[in-house]
Amino acid sequence: MPTTRNQSQEERIDQMMPTQPRKEVDQEGSSSGGLQLNDTFNLRSPKLVFPMYSGDDPSPWIYRAERYFDVHEIPVGQRVQIASIHLDGEASLCYQWYRRSHPQLS
Repeated sequence: MPTTRNQSQEERIDQMMPTQPRKEVDQEGSSSGGLQLNDTFNLRSPKLVFPMYSGDDPSPWIYRAERYFDVHEIPVGQRVQIASIHLDGEASLCYQWYRRSHPQLS
């Protein structure tokens, strides 16, 4: 049986998403393999390393941190706490001092 254009596109899509089984759907709308039409695919975000900051120019670090938060869909309310874990050296000491000096912000 000759390969149609749609089959070729589906094969390419399957190759890009090798972690998920292919759904076969019959004319009544039921699928084989226990999967249903409304099943969602769990696509993982790429593994990214959160950058460390030690006190140099903060602009590049802030930019990379914001991209990390966007990719991983980190809620705004958790971003400072996550970023603070990635402070090193003088930056970490300054943040610790600030937190102790402003306990009402906790």
